Amino acid sequence: MRKGVVGAVLLVLIFSACARATPGVPAERQVVITYERSGGIAGINERWLIYSDGSVVDAQGRGGQAQAEEVAALLQRIKAAGFFSWAEVYQPANPCCDRMTHVLTVTLDGQTHRVLVLDGTEEAPPALFEVLDAVQALIRSVSGG
Repeated sequence: MRKGVVGAVLLVLIFSACARATPGVPAERQVVITYERSGGIAGINERWLIYSDGSVVDAQGRGGQAQAEEVAALLQRIKAAGFFSWAEVYQPANPCCDRMTHVLTVTLDGQTHRVLVLDGTEEAPPALFEVLDAVQALIRSVSGG
């Protein structure tokens, strides 16, 4: 199981490199949040990109549109929670039992930071799970899920 987690982390690091600002793309159309969720007994594998203009798109190109102000407010909430000071990985000593893995990558004010956490990790800041809930709520609001 540990090899699988390490492999997943490496793939996430490679694929989420596109979350950084892209030269030549207008600031209002940059990816500012990448949220990935995988694992569980059902073998879920989701990836969502949230753009500064409010666009929310999954890996298949489906999604919807939030207000740019909603995304800006979410980014400020993430920053205020201390996201940019958190460790890059939070996982329990025993990652067993079909836990969900969450990877959140945020780009704000010229900084990009990525945090990976497995459900049930007691060492993770409680605010991290609150931030994940807020990101998931935004995604649900535009995707109907």
